[in-house]
Amino acid sequence: STLNILFNVLDSIQETSSQSNNEQQDLVSSALHFLEHNYPDDIQIEKLANSLGYSRAHFTMLFTKKTGVSPYYYLTQIRINKAKELLITTKLSIEEISYSVGFSCVGRFSEIFKKYESLSPMHYRKENANLFSEE
Repeated sequence: STLNILFNVLDSIQETSSQSNNEQQDLVSSALHFLEHNYPDDIQIEKLANSLGYSRAHFTMLFTKKTGVSPYYYLTQIRINKAKELLITTKLSIEEISYSVGFSCVGRFSEIFKKYESLSPMHYRKENANLFSEE
């Protein structure tokens, strides 16, 4: 009957949709894993997208849909969080920290850090110095 055909079509659409949802989840999981383990490297979102078989725009849309933030924002957040940890747990210079978390220019690092944290890296270190004391 026409109704059975309609139900079969709807079932196959739903299966395809959940398959593509799983594929999207796998794609985003792969991307998250890659970003979390390679944040110090020179990562270009477009190259990452292409290596996963997507255009930058489509990849960014899928990533943002699954995580709530863009891949660039996510990567930058990882780098800033790692820099914050290094600022209060090491005596590395701001420049050394900026390079070690994936920034190629200390000026850009300071600018982005201040945008995300409302403090310069130096002020962040001074304000949080009491959190870390050497034994």
